[in-house]
Amino acid sequence: MEPECQSAPQHWFIRTFGDGGEFGGVLAASVRLGETRPMRFSPAQLPTVPAGLLVEAVAVEPDRVVITARSDAPDASCPACGTAAGKVHGHYWRTLADLPWHDRCVAWRLRVRRFRCGRCERRTFAERLPDVAARKGRRTGRLARAQTAIGLAVGGEPGARLSSKLAMPVSGDTVLRLIRKLPLPPCPAPRVVGVDDWAWRRGRRYGTVVCDLERRRVVDLLPDRSAASLRAWLERHPGVAVISRDRAGSYAEAARTGAPGAVQVADRWHLLVNASDALRGVLDRDQAKLREAVRLCAAKGQAPADPAAPPKSPRPQAEAPATRRRRSAGSSAAATRTPSTRGSTPPRRRRCAPSPKGSAPTAEPCAPPSPNPGATARSRGRSTA
Repeated sequence: MEPECQSAPQHWFIRTFGDGGEFGGVLAASVRLGETRPMRFSPAQLPTVPAGLLVEAVAVEPDRVVITARSDAPDASCPACGTAAGKVHGHYWRTLADLPWHDRCVAWRLRVRRFRCGRCERRTFAERLPDVAARKGRRTGRLARAQTAIGLAVGGEPGARLSSKLAMPVSGDTVLRLIRKLPLPPCPAPRVVGVDDWAWRRGRRYGTVVCDLERRRVVDLLPDRSAASLRAWLERHPGVAVISRDRAGSYAEAARTGAPGAVQVADRWHLLVNASDALRGVLDRDQAKLREAVRLCAAKGQAPADPAAPPKSPRPQAEAPATRRRRSAGSSAAATRTPSTRGSTPPRRRRCAPSPKGSAPTAEPCAPPSPNPGATARSRGRSTA
């Protein structure tokens, strides 16, 4: 087996780690797909091994690296009674995703033991690995922290795409779940708060949002917009000195009873809305006076007319739409009733008699020109004959 491995082309794993020598720790690593051989590696050349684990084998696959390991603790404590138990009942395999290594995904295959407890009602329990992963977790703690940081920076779906590029595949929903699991940062006691309602479901159910106006952040969300909820919240936060609210009577009562020493002010948005509503009401009551004032201002600002200038002819008014439709309908009907002149003798053309000098022209109009010059010439010939 040894000469065959030496004559075969060396895998990148062998070229990276070497084939033994002074390195310590024997690991079964896959040299070629489907073949394994014992090799010695330095712990510094392997991925960072979490505390409390012993590596047993490393398998290099085309798309990932699988590390088989187990816990190095001789016993485990029962989660119910806390008694240390050393009698093994059985074991099972647990797979955890980890940070990438050499641009490849890393998966830990852990051999987890189940112990017997003879002190409490819980007969068997599985050993916990709090330094490696959370209970029922599918990724190590350090991978979860890295993906959470990516999600906080760019969001859910963009974070999932970036993580996949970094050999840490994850879905966008999982990134959002990791973000929601984060504990809330400590918030100092607010001094100036803003209170307003918000909709759980518009038109159906409303709650109350409390904001810290000095730090521009949401402090709390109350389940409803009643005075009792806001009063209880204010009693739990005695440091509130200024309350900015709308004109709702429930909020005014809650601020008066829950924080009697706080100053109540109207927020900017409601002040502008109330001022615009009042101005609109005043203008609506005096519409006639406003129109008269506009007319007088327009008359005063108009320039006087020049007496030498010719009078302007009035602009023709546009026809009503109904009149235009009747006119166009009549023209279409007349064009339809007019017979075709092709192949028929047109009527004789009337000639205009010359009017003598000094006399008015005759009222009889001249006949319109014939649309068929050939037919007119033929009719002239017949009349002359």
